[in-house]
Amino acid sequence: MTIVGKQSFAIAIESQRSPLTAIDWRRYDLPRTPHSIITLDTAIHAKCVKFLDHFGLSYGAFDFAEDDAGEFWFLELNPNGLWAWLELLTGSPISGAVAEYLSALASPKGEVGSP
Repeated sequence: MTIVGKQSFAIAIESQRSPLTAIDWRRYDLPRTPHSIITLDTAIHAKCVKFLDHFGLSYGAFDFAEDDAGEFWFLELNPNGLWAWLELLTGSPISGAVAEYLSALASPKGEVGSP
């Protein structure tokens, strides 16, 4: 999940569909590793925003793993995580959120849109 300000963009990487990416999704077997926009529980979003707030961050790329029971496990936060490749694969409007966030910071009011 990528968070920009208070907006979140969750994308599933179905790494278990390919033997090449089953252990490490970064082995990049894109034709057999679907990427799709998903909706995560609002509690996960809230916890991630609180995590960013705690460290004074307004952006973060969170990595989770989902187990067979559908439970999500936090792996890491990358405060400078890449996102353009996810947008290209899924159409998720992350770049628009980044542009909106930065534009709002430059505006006289400095107001950033809410989720």
